[in-house]
Amino acid sequence: MMAGRGTHLAGGNRATHRVALSLPRAIAGRAHSSLRRRFAKAGMLAVCLMVGACVPETPVPTVTYPASTSVDRSLEDFAIVAASAEIVAEFCGSSGIRRNFTNTDALARSYVMGALDQGHSLEELEAALARVSMTEAAKKAIRRLEAQGVRTGDIGSICRYGKSEIAKGSAVGKLLRLAE
Repeated sequence: MMAGRGTHLAGGNRATHRVALSLPRAIAGRAHSSLRRRFAKAGMLAVCLMVGACVPETPVPTVTYPASTSVDRSLEDFAIVAASAEIVAEFCGSSGIRRNFTNTDALARSYVMGALDQGHSLEELEAALARVSMTEAAKKAIRRLEAQGVRTGDIGSICRYGKSEIAKGSAVGKLLRLAE
């Protein structure tokens, strides 16, 4: 769908893929021993531990876990918000818009910790993650961007959206920053 660094919003699939990979690693990093054995078999825990050990922990913006929504909906919304921020940062670097975080895994871990703080179990999060379709989340991210006036092929509209979200301090805006 996207040739090179074209301006088609399908770039969100790559952004959502990064988020999709981070969520299971974040859950695995907090899992009890039986979950660790299951994730280790899949290689997830090893990746999580290597990433955690090799990447210095940097402050991540807070994407608050909403207490009033279902776990499935909340994880999907997080994926949509993070993917939207990734799309804006990817296309608008030359306009001075950057990600406000350096480590997608740390961002996902922070979000998972918020869910745990709200009383959700690791098993519940793992089950919800299995039910959430990252492909559907990517499509929803693109639809939300389009509903906000972002037009396919129009980098200016993507960047205007990003600057607007930063100014509003929205969930997407908290994950972005203007370069100094």
